Amino acid sequence: MSYQYRVHIIQENETLDSIAKKYNLDKEELKNYHNKHANLKQRILITGDFNSNEIIIPPKGFTIKEGELVWLGKGREQKVHLGNKNKLFNKSYVGYKSYGILKRIITPEGEQNIKYEIEFKYYPITKKGNQYISVDKISKTYINDKEPEFIIDELAIKCTDILYPLILHVDENNRFKTIQNHEELLKRWEIEKPKLLHYYTGEVAQNYIIEYENVLMDLKLLNHYIQKDWLYAAYFTDIYLCYQNNFQIVDHCEFPVIPTIENVSFEVTKSLHRYHINDTIKIESKGKSIDFRNIYDIEHGTYTNLSDQKAEVIGSYWSNHLLNTTDHKIQGYYLEIELKLTIPKRISISISEIENKQLEEEKRHLDIITDPKLSEEKSIWKSIFTEV
Repeated sequence: MSYQYRVHIIQENETLDSIAKKYNLDKEELKNYHNKHANLKQRILITGDFNSNEIIIPPKGFTIKEGELVWLGKGREQKVHLGNKNKLFNKSYVGYKSYGILKRIITPEGEQNIKYEIEFKYYPITKKGNQYISVDKISKTYINDKEPEFIIDELAIKCTDILYPLILHVDENNRFKTIQNHEELLKRWEIEKPKLLHYYTGEVAQNYIIEYENVLMDLKLLNHYIQKDWLYAAYFTDIYLCYQNNFQIVDHCEFPVIPTIENVSFEVTKSLHRYHINDTIKIESKGKSIDFRNIYDIEHGTYTNLSDQKAEVIGSYWSNHLLNTTDHKIQGYYLEIELKLTIPKRISISISEIENKQLEEEKRHLDIITDPKLSEEKSIWKSIFTEV
C-alpha cells in the first residue's frame, strides 16, 4: 500500500470532471497531481482523456492547492513526540519494511524509469551498540515498465543482484556507515563470475564484468557506489535532527543527481509538521542548488574556471517524508530534483511501503547478526580475482 497517494479505478462513463467532483478536487489540480506521479504512458492528455484505467488521487484527508498537498483538518491529529530542542529520534525497531521503488529521469526528449521492490530487515541493536540492516531485492527490475531489452542493461542488473542480500551498518541516526558482509559478497562473486563470463561473451560485456569486479573487490569503492544509488542516498537522508523552536532546520545536503560525477550540493529547509495525522509524521524539505560548479562542469564532470562557461547551475530540491508514528521509519517518501542545464534534467525517486507476500521460509535474510570479530588477517579475495 502506498502512503504517498491513492489510486482510483476509472469506471465506465467517468470523466476527469466527474472524478474531481467526487473527491472535491479542482479538475486541473487533479490532472497535474496525477501527471506528476504517473509514468509518461499513463499521463492524462491536455484534452482530459485518460491513457489508463487508473487515476492517482491524494491521500485520505488531503486536497491539492497550487500543486501541494493540504490537510483538510479531518481525521486524528496529535502532537508528534519530540525530545529536547525538538529532536526527532530514530527509534529502535526490529522487523521488516518492504517498499516499491520508482526512479525517474525526465528530459525534454522523454522519460525513463526503473521499478523494483525491496525489503529491509532491521536487527536488534548488538551488545556493542551497533545497528545492522539486511536489504534484499524481492522482485525483478523493470526498465520503462518492461524487463530489460538491451544486453548491457540485463548484465548490469544481474551483477547488481549478486549484492543481495546486502547487510549495512548504520549509526544511531540511520546514517549509512559501511557494508557489513563484504567477504560474503566476494564469495558469491567467485561463484557467479564464471557463469557471467560464459554467457556474456562480447567485448563490451566482458569489460563491464572486469570493471564491476574492480569495484566489488574494494570495500571503500563499493561503499562509495552504494551511496551513489538513489535508493540509499534517499533512504538514509539525514532527518533525525533537532528541528528547533519553529520546527524547521536549514541543512546542507548532497545528492547524486548524476552518479558519474560528484554529488550536487543543496541548501534545504526541512520542516517537521508539529502534528501527526492518521499516524503519519510529515517532513517536507525545500531548497535550491548552492553548488559551486558551473553548467559546463556539471555536464562534463570537470572543474573549470573558463570565463565563457560560468553560467550558474540553477536547481531545485523538494522532498516529502511520511513516517510511521510508532517506529519513525519511512512509510512513504518522494524526492524531486531539477537542474536547469543545457538540456534541463529532472529526476525523482518514490519509496512506498508495500505488503511483502513472500513466505517466511522464502526470505533470504540472516536470522541474526552479531558484531564481527577483530582480525589482523588480510583478505585473500584480491589474489583470487587477479585473472579474468
